[in-house]
Amino acid sequence: MFEKGINNSEDIKNKLEQGELESVIFDLDSTLVDTGKYYRDWMKDSTRAFLEESGIEYEETDIHQIYMYGVQIHRDAGQPLLITSYVIGGIIQYLKERGREDIEKVTPYIEQYLSEFYKNSPEIEDGTLEVLYELKQKGIIFGIYSHAQQDWTEIKIRKIQLEYFDRYHEEIEIPFFTTAIDMKKDCQGWIDASNFFGFNLEKTLVVGDSMNSDIEPAKEAGCTNLVHISINEQYSNDKMVTGIKGIKQLLEHL
Repeated sequence: MFEKGINNSEDIKNKLEQGELESVIFDLDSTLVDTGKYYRDWMKDSTRAFLEESGIEYEETDIHQIYMYGVQIHRDAGQPLLITSYVIGGIIQYLKERGREDIEKVTPYIEQYLSEFYKNSPEIEDGTLEVLYELKQKGIIFGIYSHAQQDWTEIKIRKIQLEYFDRYHEEIEIPFFTTAIDMKKDCQGWIDASNFFGFNLEKTLVVGDSMNSDIEPAKEAGCTNLVHISINEQYSNDKMVTGIKGIKQLLEHL
């Protein structure tokens, strides 16, 4: 299903110029904002803080191991969970494996430590502002579809808008649609998002980093023009899917 390199899909630029594509829907996390690093930093920092507070000696390899336990919890769940679930579950697994009995301290400490997590935004991905500026200049309408809480999505959108204003000295409207974190970002979610924006999915370019929650369900919903972001450059060989390493590379197709 995957191959190394950029797909030889049909030319997105030509389709935009000829009106075959009229709109763009972006995924948000790890597409326009660097949510992966944001999660990683908070998960590891909170783990270090707990172990130090508890007087537990550790190596950085232990922190990474606990982080990977949290990643596995996410994979097993098959959908996003609150960050506290990953960190608490990872630390408890680590402590149990070492015969520790003080696991009752984990939940209250981590919940307090991470209480500010959803009040801030990850950093914006390199290229996000330039891509949005290019779309605005060309009059191409766009929206963002996020699989996160409404409030946290608003915080990220506002950060993008503020940095856009600082860069280009003009405001930008960014319509967005969210699917609750406890629901799946599936085919119906992409249909609902396109209806919310008033977009025709058959004439919409979908851009996202996840094959499971962005590319495949959007394709099932009727989208035939998709861009998959993969930092490892592992791309689908599906001719409807164009592979790029990061959002900045989308500029080559606009």
